[in-house]
Amino acid sequence: MRAKENEIREQDPGKLLLLPDFPSRFIPSRNLAIWLPPGYGEQSDQRYRVIYAHDGQNLFDPATSFAGVDWGLQWTLSRLIAEGSVAGTLVVGIWNTPQRYREYDPEKVFERYLSPKEKTDYIREFGRPLADRYL
Repeated sequence: MRAKENEIREQDPGKLLLLPDFPSRFIPSRNLAIWLPPGYGEQSDQRYRVIYAHDGQNLFDPATSFAGVDWGLQWTLSRLIAEGSVAGTLVVGIWNTPQRYREYDPEKVFERYLSPKEKTDYIREFGRPLADRYL
């Protein structure tokens, strides 16, 4: 399997774009990594699916990945697209920030299901959840 993965990696003609400090009116700006699949833009009327993925710094490049190993999403999608298993798909990787826990933790769960002590402990460690603004 490893040889086939390496072969796919070498053949991937997709394109990776990095948009640094992409602004938002809801949350602080952050980097976006956007992967365009093989053949993207060759036909002006072709439509693509889009996957929005959190922790975008981990998706494509081991140099930016938290653990030094990327998730290889582009290689899997390239293979599936080439096999005809999935249609053309773009990936928008949204990088996290130091506010990661606050942005990913659902605010309604925080309000409804945490005890007063759990809420106090959470706020002391992270601050109030920001997921509604993030979403």
